[in-house]
Order: sequence, then structure tokens, then C-alpha cells
Amino acid sequence: MLSIFATILTVLVTITFVVIVIWAWSGKRKHDFDDAANLPFDDNTKEKEKE
Repeated sequence: MLSIFATILTVLVTITFVVIVIWAWSGKRKHDFDDAANLPFDDNTKEKEKE
């Protein structure tokens, strides 16, 4: 019984991993990830403009 549970869990984790990889590498997400990648270089100019 335990081996069946372990097998099902392994399959579910593998499927989840594959889905996350496909989601992360899809072209639709490129703009969002590019924006997130540039966050450390943002000098908060939007906040300075408000003042």
C-alpha cells in the first residue's frame, strides 16, 4: 500500500514540476519576467516624481 502511495506522489510531483517549467518558459510570461528581472535596477524614479 505504501509503495502505491509513493508512486502516485512521485507522478504528481513530476507532473507539477513539468507544468511549472512549461509555464515559466512560455512566451506569454516573458514580459512579466523581464520586468521582475529589472526590479533590482529600479531607482524608484516613480516615487521621486510624485514628490
